[in-house]
Amino acid sequence: MDGTAYFVRQQLQRLASQASSAAQRVRNARTLREVRDFAHVPMPGYLRVEARHLPEYRRLSSACETRARELVDANLKELEALADASAPAADRLNTVKQAYGVLVQNHWVFLRGEHPGILSEATRRAQGIISKLGLEATRTD
Repeated sequence: MDGTAYFVRQQLQRLASQASSAAQRVRNARTLREVRDFAHVPMPGYLRVEARHLPEYRRLSSACETRARELVDANLKELEALADASAPAADRLNTVKQAYGVLVQNHWVFLRGEHPGILSEATRRAQGIISKLGLEATRTD
């Protein structure tokens, strides 16, 4: 084995180790911002093509998507809990709309680049909660 191949193999092993530790940090992330930040593994340009074939790198991508879905599901459950409160429907609608705005601006913004599918699904589900509550509010008024 020549020196270049040995160097590239060492770099790939180092990258695999970094991807494994990043995946563990992602699994423990508490916010979508942490998921995005922890998922970043710096790699030299000459390893990008080879890195895509590493199982550790694919596991990192999978861990990011799984954790992002878990966090978004928790956010949506909070919205549903606000919608099921005992206040009048109009008040609940305003509260849910405000909470949705906070989620979109402060939390879900980190889904835009890497996980647009999760963002669109979350938006659809949240809009469904709001529209159902809006129908309830118009029926009771």
